[in-house]
Amino acid sequence: MPRETPVILAARPASGPHTGASEDNGILNLALYGPIRVRRRCFQASGNRGNSRQRQVGRTVPLNQAAISYEVDGDQIDGVIVQPSPGDAPFPGVVVCHPHPLFGGDMNSPVVLAICSALARQGIASLRFNFRERAEAGQLSESSARDVEVALQLLDGWELINSARIGVAGYSFGAAAIARACDRLKPARAFALVAPPVAAVRGSALGDDARPLYFVVGGQDRLVSPEDLSDAVAGMRFQPTFETIDGADHMLAGHERAIGERVADFLAGILQAGQVV
Repeated sequence: MPRETPVILAARPASGPHTGASEDNGILNLALYGPIRVRRRCFQASGNRGNSRQRQVGRTVPLNQAAISYEVDGDQIDGVIVQPSPGDAPFPGVVVCHPHPLFGGDMNSPVVLAICSALARQGIASLRFNFRERAEAGQLSESSARDVEVALQLLDGWELINSARIGVAGYSFGAAAIARACDRLKPARAFALVAPPVAAVRGSALGDDARPLYFVVGGQDRLVSPEDLSDAVAGMRFQPTFETIDGADHMLAGHERAIGERVADFLAGILQAGQVV
């Protein structure tokens, strides 16, 4: 049965936390939606110094960040797509997944924003989104894996994305959702998991996955034991990259930029390489 491409219900200029890319200008081309153009009023000064006047100049300029809404199994999901600027399409792209929604995690969590910002600086587009919330923990585990799968399909269908250069990244609960869904994430060429729950890693198909994997965890993380995660990674068939952040706990407060840069560096090394497997 052919895969059904997710349909974008709405798109608009994004507001909220800054990701490092310009948020208020541009053109964003979305598969099945068409170009979204934003016109703004620009002013140019003219005349003599001390007696200048301003004139309006209307122009169409690139939109680097857009908020979108789309459906997953009948439920609406909100997300944000960031287009690198400057840059030439098609871009590599990464889906970025946030920590647990029942504990305050959402797509604007600091670590998620740091990753998206670092990716933009590397010339990589990103899609971050809010997981659907479920009352039952079991339902949330399953729905979150499905949410990652559909987000990846959406990014894969965006005409400004190079479908041969797509990755996924997640933090904590978001990393667990990626692990649960990994065997369904066929378009992904690389994975970056920040402080993933050890049980989710061990219970997933990642251990036999040949695609490049990156794990990073705080050296003082009391929720995800660095030693236990290292042991789980060491037992994988294809040896991933594993790092710790000295002095960081599970919240990674004060280490967001370092995490973002490490994740972006790893993914850029795979997705922007001359040969992508």
